[in-house]
Amino acid sequence: MKASGESAGRTYLVLWKWSEAERINGSVITRGEGSHSGGLRKGDRIFVWATTGDELYILGAIQVERGGRDWAEGQSLYGPFQIVPLKNLKWRLRFQNSVSEKLSHDKPIAWQVRARRQPTPETIGLLEKLLSDNAGSVVKQSRRRVDEPKITTRVKGKRKKIIEKPFTIEQMKSALIAIRPEIAEPQMSMLRGHYLYRVLSMGRIAKFGGYSYYGAANLQYGKLCGRIARELGYRPTGSQTYTIASVSPDRDKKGEFQWQMDNVVVKALERTAWFSQVVKQVAESSEPIEIAETERDTLIQARIGQGTFRTNVIVLWGSCAVTGCSMPGVLIASHIVPWAKCATNEERLDPLNGLLLTPNLDKLLDQFLISFKSDGAILLSNELSVEERAALGVTERSRLRFVRPAMLPYLKRHRDLFSRKQKIKSTATRE
Repeated sequence: MKASGESAGRTYLVLWKWSEAERINGSVITRGEGSHSGGLRKGDRIFVWATTGDELYILGAIQVERGGRDWAEGQSLYGPFQIVPLKNLKWRLRFQNSVSEKLSHDKPIAWQVRARRQPTPETIGLLEKLLSDNAGSVVKQSRRRVDEPKITTRVKGKRKKIIEKPFTIEQMKSALIAIRPEIAEPQMSMLRGHYLYRVLSMGRIAKFGGYSYYGAANLQYGKLCGRIARELGYRPTGSQTYTIASVSPDRDKKGEFQWQMDNVVVKALERTAWFSQVVKQVAESSEPIEIAETERDTLIQARIGQGTFRTNVIVLWGSCAVTGCSMPGVLIASHIVPWAKCATNEERLDPLNGLLLTPNLDKLLDQFLISFKSDGAILLSNELSVEERAALGVTERSRLRFVRPAMLPYLKRHRDLFSRKQKIKSTATRE
């Protein structure tokens, strides 16, 4: 198989032979071999295509996890590879860093795609949509053991399907409890968000894990689902995410395909009681978790600590970001960069610009009497005396329970405001 790549974190279109396309059709492909597979590194992504006659076909995509001189392997992002004709869509494809930015009607297709291509973001979106649509339309009936009852999940939407799952609620619960010590905090946050909302795109799941790119969520959430599958002795057809969810026939408002958590998993998580406190906290909010119909309504809800922003911050943290307190109704969804200092409405609504805090910590953060370093360590204002710190329950050992990479810019901006206030106060004191 042919594949090629250069720097990590970039996306390529790679041509494989037509004979390879026919051979792998319907298989989950996670590895490419041969001289052209060299150079691919962790974080690279390749869309694989093939051509015969005058038609161009997209086969699938792989997120690279590791590679060598003449091989690369990773995770299949859209399940089994399929031979999907691009048809007129191929004329809408655009490329960057190449001699020609699009395909020409006047030259043979095979000649034009023989070299690696780097697609533009718009083209990546088109290919993602096509592969997502195809993944949803070819969901196959899962394998099940004959000695176990089957659990069926009905996917709501215009096209209802019954997808068999070969395990009971108790079996799923036992598997979850068995692997609990291995679940990383970002994975738990993503699972918590998926459980609360039930139907989410991978882009939104990524947010709860603290990732700005959905591909990272595909990898980390996929690893979690794969671990669950191994504990169950289950082999999902396609993506590992099929272990706990099914592709919903309904797209989100951005047109992205969504994963609907299976009822058997929902019931199993309810029995573990892992997220019971989060559910109580959300339930005590005055607004439902559904996203508001207009941005104006959502912004108003976020400003007063309710609505979508509060819900998403609760899902992200689960309990106080510093103390671990999970008492429903006590915690406040605080903005790291204050509402008035946010550059865009997106920043105001971003849960990664949020900390779930007890009331005293919320006020201290809001008044720039505390801030946090990039590693989560607390910064204390000189205005707080030793007695006041003790009374408020903060010490030099206090710190954030975790820090996601996407939080770092927000934390830095808060530190800058914190430092500015300290300098002003210090100057005023000297005068």
